[in-house]
Amino acid sequence: MNVFTATGTAPGDGEGTNWIFGALIEASVRSRSNIRRVIGLHGEAAFMGASSDGAHVGNMTSLKAGVPKRKDGATTATADYVYALYVDNVPAGALGSAEAYAIFVEGGKSWFAGPITAAAGLTVAQSQSAYIGGHRLYQGSSTALGLDAGLIMTGAMSASGDVLGAQFRQQSDSSRRILWGAGNPNGVQTASVGSVYLRTDGGSATTLYVKEAGTGNTGWVGK
Repeated sequence: MNVFTATGTAPGDGEGTNWIFGALIEASVRSRSNIRRVIGLHGEAAFMGASSDGAHVGNMTSLKAGVPKRKDGATTATADYVYALYVDNVPAGALGSAEAYAIFVEGGKSWFAGPITAAAGLTVAQSQSAYIGGHRLYQGSSTALGLDAGLIMTGAMSASGDVLGAQFRQQSDSSRRILWGAGNPNGVQTASVGSVYLRTDGGSATTLYVKEAGTGNTGWVGK
């Protein structure tokens, strides 16, 4: 392992290389090499010219990793994965501990500008919060998960417990919805024809309302 590792830029340089290690890495691939792994604190890689077409990098693993670039006419060279921070699995049994953390951040804020994919699920401790797009996702009790903004799902939703909200609506038509509350919806609740209102203080023929006419806040008919 070197402090600084660099490959040459001439055709054939780096050919036959399998692994590249270094604190600072600058890899320029000009041949059809098959490099399994590039590992360092700061890694940069580029596929240089048409002679690198067909070259392949298995993955780059660095604290800071530059996305591999195609330069000087390179068109087909590929890298499978680029990990800006990669931590191997830390099994609890190997440490003799009930808790094993791959990454642990105590205090402060962690910021992810891109999407987060959690293959094994995302855990939010009770009474704690996570923020998604500036909106708070929180566990308010031992059985409830809260979100202080709208939730959009393109597929089916399945829940073994209660699903709570001020209203439900169709994603493609924001004005057609299921609402509930106290009082007569006429003159209060704006919705499209086909919407449903559940009146929490209703009686006979005034508990369920269906929007049968108009697009404003009238046209609700009690059932």
